[in-house]
Amino acid sequence: EIYQCDWSSDVCSSDLVAALNGGVNVVENGIGGLAIERLKLKPLEIQKRVMLVYSGVSRVSGDFNWLKIKKALNGDRLTCRIFAKIAKNSLRVREALEKGNYSEAGALMGDENRLREKLGSRIVPARLKKIFAKVRRLGGHPKICGAGGGGCFIVWCEQESRGDIASLVVRSGMELLDYRISLPADL
Repeated sequence: EIYQCDWSSDVCSSDLVAALNGGVNVVENGIGGLAIERLKLKPLEIQKRVMLVYSGVSRVSGDFNWLKIKKALNGDRLTCRIFAKIAKNSLRVREALEKGNYSEAGALMGDENRLREKLGSRIVPARLKKIFAKVRRLGGHPKICGAGGGGCFIVWCEQESRGDIASLVVRSGMELLDYRISLPADL
């Protein structure tokens, strides 16, 4: 199921797609707006592997986004190459999810975070880099959310490492957030 979303719509924001559409979605930003496709996955398979964490670090996300976009618009080759690698990686995440290869999907999400770190030193603050390294040693794949710089991050992990990772996060003064993937009406 794919539908187009006109940019002029007040409710057309990639941040709102999941809440409005439910399930697990692929969002493609194009010239004409957003193309949104709900993947035929069991959302609970994703939910049991993803932890949502508030880092306790606040930031103004628009500043981070603008710095990255400005570099790309100014033709910074490294930034453009990183964006291209992130886009390619996103396609690989989708493919892994569609095949039910959840371990690969998690590892690819971790790879995406490492690519994003190359976009600027402030994308993942030093404190979070230390936590992310510990999370990786415990078998998790952390990924900063949104523009980076703080705010929330996710950790993709299997059940056997979930408890240890949750303990690490809480001991580090961060908040493990309770969330649910909204289920589409037809599931």
